[in-house]
This record gives sequence, C-alpha cells and structure tokens, in this order.
Amino acid sequence: MPNLQTIWSFPYQHQMLIIRGRLEAEGIETFVQDELTIQVDPMYSNALGGIKLMVHAEDATRATEILAEAGYHKKNEADTPEFLQRLYTFTGSLPVIGEMKFENRLFIITATSVVLIAGILYLLAR
Repeated sequence: MPNLQTIWSFPYQHQMLIIRGRLEAEGIETFVQDELTIQVDPMYSNALGGIKLMVHAEDATRATEILAEAGYHKKNEADTPEFLQRLYTFTGSLPVIGEMKFENRLFIITATSVVLIAGILYLLAR
C-alpha cells in the first residue's frame, strides 16, 4: 500500500470533487476514502470524519501549496478565537472526553451543563 497522507476532509462529496479536480489538473494523483459510505447515508459523515482526500506523502506539500494559491483556505489556529483555543485545551485534558473530536466534546459539556442547570432549577422550584 502506498504511503498516503490525508490533506483534507469533507462532509459532502461535491465539496471533495472540486478540490480533487483542481489537484488532478495539476498532475497530482488523488485517492478518496469513505466516499461511497457517505453517499449512501450522509448522516455518517460526522461519525467517519468526512470524506478523506489523500495524496502520496511526497506530494502533500505541493498539493497544499496548490490549494493555497488557488484560494482554498483550510482553517488554522490563528483563525480560531482565543476562547475556543482555551476550551479545546481544557477539554483535551479531561479523561475519556479528551480523546474525542472537539465537536463531540462541546456537545457533551453543553448537554451536561444543561442537565445540571435544569436539575438545580427543579430542586429550587420545589
């Protein structure tokens, strides 16, 4: 199996096809993982981490540069507000939850907070 590197992940196929076409027009061979599964049921996209666009490891830097020159921008830490960066660091240090994707961590923390607040309000109203 060739040494492949995932350079981008997409929730839907049409997004991946645009980027894939750009890279293949530049002569970079691309590979896709989980495309058919997500086509069958798009709700699996989050669970699988999206459709993964991969290239040979030696082409990864060039592919990233081509996409940056073409105006495709992958969000980095500098674009993320400081509050979310701190929340990411904090939730990453929690046992069990820290191993999950950031979106799942936020959901669990939010749901837990809502349940606690609702429980307190219920007890106060009695």
